[in-house]
Amino acid sequence: MPAIAANAMLNKYLEQASAAFYSPNRSQYPFKDKTESNLAVATYYLYQALNESNPTPLDDKLRCNILLTLANIKTFQGRLSSALSLYAKALPLATRQQRQDILCYFAVWHHATGQQMLSRWYQHQLAENSPSSLYQSNHHAPPTVLLNRSLEILNRCLAQPVRYLTDISEKTPDSSQRISSLPCSSLSYSSWRTSSLEASSAHAFVILGYTLNADGSMSARLLNRLALALQLATRYPTSKILVSGGLAKQGMSEAERMAHWLSQHGVSPQRLLVESQSANTIENLRFSLPLLLQAGIRHATLLSTADHVHRAQIVGDILQAQHSDCDSTAAPDAEYATSENHALRTTGSQIHLDHIAVQNQLNRAHPSPPEGQTRLNCYIDALQAMGMPAFRVSIQCD
Repeated sequence: MPAIAANAMLNKYLEQASAAFYSPNRSQYPFKDKTESNLAVATYYLYQALNESNPTPLDDKLRCNILLTLANIKTFQGRLSSALSLYAKALPLATRQQRQDILCYFAVWHHATGQQMLSRWYQHQLAENSPSSLYQSNHHAPPTVLLNRSLEILNRCLAQPVRYLTDISEKTPDSSQRISSLPCSSLSYSSWRTSSLEASSAHAFVILGYTLNADGSMSARLLNRLALALQLATRYPTSKILVSGGLAKQGMSEAERMAHWLSQHGVSPQRLLVESQSANTIENLRFSLPLLLQAGIRHATLLSTADHVHRAQIVGDILQAQHSDCDSTAAPDAEYATSENHALRTTGSQIHLDHIAVQNQLNRAHPSPPEGQTRLNCYIDALQAMGMPAFRVSIQCD
């Protein structure tokens, strides 16, 4: 096959893999006159691309990224042994940056499976492969520092049970003190003292969005989050409320729908902050944190379902950990100066995050920390919050 035709076929496989991977149709993705899971289809096309080696083999960097994407898909499916095997297969092909990422994957997934000695060994290897001197002028913490902070965040958050409205004390009548009775998980790597909150005006509730119905209406899951927020808005009348979610249907985003609903139910528009660009949990927090900082918020309580609140809390703290202790006096480049991340770096502030989950008849009477797939998803989101995309392959130029 001529080189140009082979490259076109390679790109076709990569495009099909990307389309399947990012599809919201998770379980009924069309494939060869039948349906499969989107991840199964993405895996098929990635292996097709991996085998597309005529007339010339794939370069090592691309082959490595395909293997890493396949490994990440295995983690989504809970097949961690297969994922670790694919990471190991990719290692001999890796560039310096890819090698750092692979060492990070090994450290994180051995941590997830309770193999702490192996995890620490890979952390040590990462430290040797990414000297801090290379990151002195960078806007982010060095990889080894961010990895250590992220694992600490995972340890602390995953040890905490789900918090519900019924867990919150109302013993203190003074509104300036009531907010300090909200559950504090001490999730941040730096300690947080709720007594430092002088007034509840420095607090906000953050409602995380959920996909709208095709007609633009809100699903029951999202309405349940709003009902919880309305109870809390009444109990804590000086707290702000941030609604987060993009993916517009019928001309309105998730956040705009939520803001409209809250206004209709008596919440003053002056209390509302609206983030309507995000398309997933990572973006929910990445775009919301700067808005909270700009509004003077130092303590935010995330509102979502029991299987989602820990993920969001972990993501938010890792995003903040990326930018702490960086050189805030250095002038950022123009692109960085206009990004949401610049606000996180230049304020020198940290927002303490905790959560309250929607409670229903399926919740346990005595809720435990995350387990099973929910726990696994916390690690998956943590890696992406650290700046490591799950789908690592891009279309190749002719």
